Amino acid sequence: MNFNALSYIAEELNKSEALWAVGASVMLYFNGLVEKPNDIDILATEKDIEKVKAVLDSLGEMTFDGCNEGKDPYLTRYFYKYKVDDTDIDLIAGFRIKNAQGIYEMPFDEKTIAYYGKVNDVSVPLCSLEDWYVLYQLMEGREPKVKLIEDYLVKNGINNMELLERALKEKLPDSVKCNVNKLID
Repeated sequence: MNFNALSYIAEELNKSEALWAVGASVMLYFNGLVEKPNDIDILATEKDIEKVKAVLDSLGEMTFDGCNEGKDPYLTRYFYKYKVDDTDIDLIAGFRIKNAQGIYEMPFDEKTIAYYGKVNDVSVPLCSLEDWYVLYQLMEGREPKVKLIEDYLVKNGINNMELLERALKEKLPDSVKCNVNKLID
């Protein structure tokens, strides 16, 4: 992953005034949990998806338009892949994952942004570990990332309790609810 690409993208997205944030491996990197991010996962509100898409269209090349092509268990409303300066970008809005209890939709709003990182003096909004703790539990094969986040939150404390509490009100498998409740207690 190219951090110069991240700063360039962030600078342009910040100008757009869209509500957006970076999650997944870049968010883990900023929290010191991984050494090297794989790609850049950008989340946006559905209201702002066209603004964010327009910025990415101007900076790079769309390599996949998966809008309205959710593939079980992912039922995400907007999903695009881009290539910007040899860096893979996933653009997501309306992030939804099917599970045994129904469809979990990650709430994405101002509360989702946990803090801002800096890359080349450019502010990068970052999603919360708490939201991704829930999301990774719903994704197959992400147990190591769940453990990384859980260990971090146990050691350093929960900064965004409200996000875990609101996730518990959504359609989640009992196992995920149990893990979240154990973490909260």
